[in-house]
Amino acid sequence: NGGLPLFLNYSIYGEIPWGPSGISPSTNGADLGYIPAMQTTTTTTGGREVYYQWTSSPQTQTFISTLTYSDPLHIPVGAYTLNLYTRSDSSLWTVQYQIWKCTVSGTKISAITPLSSTVSINATNLPNALIIPNVGSATTLIGAQQILLELIFETNGAQEDLYVYSEYTISDNPNNGYSFLQTTFMAEGQT
Repeated sequence: NGGLPLFLNYSIYGEIPWGPSGISPSTNGADLGYIPAMQTTTTTTGGREVYYQWTSSPQTQTFISTLTYSDPLHIPVGAYTLNLYTRSDSSLWTVQYQIWKCTVSGTKISAITPLSSTVSINATNLPNALIIPNVGSATTLIGAQQILLELIFETNGAQEDLYVYSEYTISDNPNNGYSFLQTTFMAEGQT
């Protein structure tokens, strides 16, 4: 059993030499060299706010893992929980996610999880954590293969932008925290 949190970091400039560059759907004021990644440690340079404009829907954002491992890396059946900090002035935004096995450059190979349930984002001026569960099948990574988290944001008539935070840590705010994907792996064999 066990698992680990994979933090959704934007601010990892220069820490890995590969991966998809830039932040989709646009750089939204972020530095062009940032690579959205899932890592076992939080960012050391503070969080990143990325916004998604209401004029385009659906929109996707991907995060690629930065795992180093000995071949092969077997990932057992598991439960995944996405903890995502968001805010919008409109309650017409929704989010879903799916986890993929991918190449080192982020090209999808095969789905690890189905598309998650659709979760509505409440209208609020302070970020709140959305908690979205999902279940994944077993997979094996070889070579430099990685795990890709794909977020899918949709608006149903919202005329307000959506903001997503990799880290939201304001000292006086009780809603502080990090966006991360928690993995929990099931025991293999007979139970």
